Parts: sequence; C-alpha cells; structure tokens
Amino acid sequence: MSITNRSLEEASNFTHPQIKRWAVAFLEPDMAAGQHSGIPRTYGFEQSFRIYFGGYLVEYLKFTLAEARQILDDITGWIKEKGWRIEEWITFEQKKSIGKYVVTTDYPWVDVEIDIGAGSYGDFFYNIKIISMKKRMKGSDEWQETYKRDSIGSTSIQSIVPSRSVSIEYLITRLANGLAQNSRK
Repeated sequence: MSITNRSLEEASNFTHPQIKRWAVAFLEPDMAAGQHSGIPRTYGFEQSFRIYFGGYLVEYLKFTLAEARQILDDITGWIKEKGWRIEEWITFEQKKSIGKYVVTTDYPWVDVEIDIGAGSYGDFFYNIKIISMKKRMKGSDEWQETYKRDSIGSTSIQSIVPSRSVSIEYLITRLANGLAQNSRK
C-alpha cells in the first residue's frame, strides 16, 4: 500500500498542510520527492505512524514540534530496543470484491500505555505499562490485566506539568483502519 499525504489526510482528522508540516518536522528529508521535483512523497506504515503520532502529540496533547520530535525519538528508540517493528504488526490485504484493504493486527502485547511527564529541566520521562493480557471479570464490567512496567528517563524527576497519556495500540489501529477504509482500488 502506497501512503501519501492525501491518504494520511483522509485517514486522520488532520489537514493536508498539517501533514506536510509534520512530515518535514518528524521525518528525514526525502531527496527524490523534494518540493520542486514534482514527485509526491510516499511513506511506509512506520513513517506514516511517526507523522500521525507526532501530529497527535502536537494537536491533542499540546506539545510543541520540538517536544513532539523528542518524544517520538525516545519512544521509537525504546520500541527498537525491545526488538519490535511497527510494520510487522499491521498487514493490509487487498479485497478485490469490495475494492478496499482489510487490516489485520498482530501485536506482541495487548496494549502499551505511556504516561509522558516533563521534568523541571525540560527532560521527559515515560512510565510505560505493557499489558500482555486483559480479561473481563466474571459477572462484572471490570477488567483484570496482566502487565509489566517499564520506564524511559529518570523517573525520580519531579514533574512540573501533569503527565499526559497515550495508547500506542489505539493510535496504530486507528491509523491502520483509517488508511484501509479510505483506500482505493
């Protein structure tokens, strides 16, 4: 699946100019698809997710572009340290009968929830909850979780800003489903 700025716009609530701005801010330059080359830039899913996640950090969690880039670098670095690759979790299968793609997911976990906190020196720290199993309690609306905790940065830093939370599974699935729903034959 070839992902363009237009397909990212259709898959998200972000505008075309926002996506172009975030591609410049959060990705390395693409020499073949420069502004004056006439070649539209295309992305793999991992690059698309980086743009989408960065945009989410800016638009909804109200981080600056510089802060969002730092958060992206920290979290994607942590994901790589775990030996995980975002592109391996999502599969797009083209269904000719409906003229669209269907998404299947295969995460190495059920969900990853990350609390992002800012320290007094502008440092970021991350409290990470890696949920490996979720099941509903019998006869209740409550859930039981099995999870591990991890962190990035100094967890002893005193936060001057309340932490903001994000679910990696939710964002990946939302982007993948949006891309599949808006795909064309």
